[in-house]
Order: sequence, then C-alpha cells, then structure tokens
Amino acid sequence: MDALNIARENIVSLEMESYCDLVQADIQSVKFHPDRSFDTIVTNPPFGTRNRGIDTLFVEKAMSSANVVYSLHKRSTRDHFIRKASKNDWSLEMEELA
Repeated sequence: MDALNIARENIVSLEMESYCDLVQADIQSVKFHPDRSFDTIVTNPPFGTRNRGIDTLFVEKAMSSANVVYSLHKRSTRDHFIRKASKNDWSLEMEELA
C-alpha cells in the first residue's frame, strides 16, 4: 500500500477529511493555485544527494504555499538548510526538531 493510501486511511479514521488535502505531483511542474495556501505542509522529499537540489526545491515550493513547513532530510544536509534559512535566500525562522 502506498503512502497516500495510508495517509488517506489515517485521515478518515481521525475524521479529518475536511481539513486535509493530499497532493501527489511532480514537484518540478506542480503549480499551486495562487489564491490557495495551506496552513501546514509536511514533506519527505527525495534526498538531494542523488538529484542535486531536489530537496531544496521541495522546501521552496512548500514555503511558497504554506504558513508552516515540516520537512524531513538527511543529517548531512542540515548545514545547507540552516545557511539558506538564515541568509537572504529565505530569511526565515528554522528549528531543528530531531
């Protein structure tokens, strides 16, 4: 069973259908509606070590469409994301949770 089906089952069991949207798309071509934003986006992007920069693209797309972004990454990319968050690239607050 794929991740979206499991997530969908969990959303239904928690009676949260009206609060959640699940999106499966090619991140390089996805275009969110400009008038639509999300409260929170949770993403587990592919590691940027195989496809250089793809993890950063996931985060940038999420940040352009959400108030809060949770993103899972390899520990080896931590410094990269800390630098991008604190510089003029993004100028945002970032917190490492684990």
